Amino acid sequence: MPISIASTPSVPEVCGTNPITLTASGGTTYTWSNGISNGVLFYPPATNVYTVVSGDANGCTVSSTALVTVNPASGNLALSVGANIASISGSSTTNFDQPQNSHVEYYNASCNLVCEIETGLGVNLGNVVTQVIVSSAVLDYNGQPYARRRFEINTTNNGPAMEVILPLLQADFNTYNTASPTWPQLPTGPADLLGISNIRITKVSGGPLGVGTPEVIAPAVTWNGNYWELSFPVTGFSSFYVHSVNPGNVPLAATVTNFTGRKLAQSNMLEWTTASELNNSYFNLQHSIDGFDFSTIAKVATKASNGNSANVLNYNFEHTAPQLGHNYYRLQEVDINNNATLHAKIVDLIWASNGNTVSIYPNPTQDVLNIDLYTSKVQNTTVKVLDMSGRIVKQIQGRSEAGMNKLSISLGEIASGVYTIQVFENDNLTHVSKVKKND
Repeated sequence: MPISIASTPSVPEVCGTNPITLTASGGTTYTWSNGISNGVLFYPPATNVYTVVSGDANGCTVSSTALVTVNPASGNLALSVGANIASISGSSTTNFDQPQNSHVEYYNASCNLVCEIETGLGVNLGNVVTQVIVSSAVLDYNGQPYARRRFEINTTNNGPAMEVILPLLQADFNTYNTASPTWPQLPTGPADLLGISNIRITKVSGGPLGVGTPEVIAPAVTWNGNYWELSFPVTGFSSFYVHSVNPGNVPLAATVTNFTGRKLAQSNMLEWTTASELNNSYFNLQHSIDGFDFSTIAKVATKASNGNSANVLNYNFEHTAPQLGHNYYRLQEVDINNNATLHAKIVDLIWASNGNTVSIYPNPTQDVLNIDLYTSKVQNTTVKVLDMSGRIVKQIQGRSEAGMNKLSISLGEIASGVYTIQVFENDNLTHVSKVKKND
C-alpha cells in the first residue's frame, strides 16, 4: 500500500504563524501525530516532523513522515527599508492556497509581510497570489495622487473575504504628503486623528486605474507600533490603491463607529451608530447571500438636522426575510451630493435549518468578546478560544435556553494576536471563526 503526502503550500515550509495543510493519500484511514487531521488546516507552532499512519480495508498499515519547517517572521514589510523608502522600488509576490475559515499572513521568500486575508465559513479562495508594488514616485491619475505602495491580490475563486489587511509604513504616508501638499494629508503619526480619518482605499476590479471599475473604501485603521494596518472586507479581489479621502476630495458623510447584527426569532436586526455626520443624506443597507451580489433592502434617512451632527446617533433596521445559510450585510453612506462610501465592515448572520445562529463581536477586540447565540432548543454550550498552535487558552461552558442567549468572555489577559473561536452545541462543533486581539 503506497502512501504519499501532499502539503499546502506545496513546499512544507511556512513563515511566522502561517497555517499549512498536510494530506496523505493511498489508504482508507489516516491517523496523524500531534492531533492534526488529514487535509485540515492547522498552525504549526515550530519546526516539527509529523507522522501519519495509514490503514487499508484489509487492516494493513503503513507510516510516513513530513517535515514542516517554520521560519520566524522578520517583522518587516516586503519591500521596505524604513525611512529610506524613497530610494527603493520594485515588487514582491507570494502565494498560498487559502481554504475556508482561515486567517493567512502572506510573506515573501524572506518572511517579510505582504498582506493578510481572513475568510469565513463556506468561502474557499483556492490559490491566492498577493503582490505588493512600490513605485519610484507617488502615483497620479487624473490629478488624484496615490501612495507609492499598492497591492495586487488575485484568487482562483474570487469569493468574499471577511477582512483584508494591507500594511503600510509611516514612510509611505510621508512621501505621499510631501509629493501632494495641496491634498488632505495622510497621518503624520498615530496621534494624527484627522490624517487617519482621511485614509481611503480605491479597489479597482478588472484592470488597473483607468481600465477597471473603481470602488472607494473607508478602511478601519490601526497603528500596531511598527506599521499601519488598513482593514476592510471585500466581495472580490484585484488592485488596491491607498490615497487621501476619495477621488474628487469628497469628505466622508458619516463616521460610523459601530455596525452590528443580531438574530431575532424570525428576523435579523441590524444596528449602527454614528459619532458625527457631515452633509449626510441617507444610508443604504445592503444584503447578499453569496458575498458577491448585494442589493439594497432599506434606505434609511439620516437623523442629523440638515445632514449635519456632532452627536451620537443610533440607527436600526429589521430584515424580516433572511435566507437559510449566509446573510451578508453592508452599509453604504450617501451624502447630499449623491457621493457614496462603503463602511469597512460586513456583518454575516448564518441561519441553519435548525434555526441556530452565532454572532461574535467586536472583532478586533481589546478585552471582552461577546457571543450572541440563537438556538431553537435547550442545549449545553461550550466556547473555546484557541491560539495559533491549537492550544486552548480560554473556555466557558453553560446552558443555552431556546431563543437568544448572550455570552461574554474576557480576552484582556491574553497576548495580542489572532485566535480561533469554536462553539460547541451538545458537544458538536457548530461554529468556527477567527478573532483578532489587540492590546
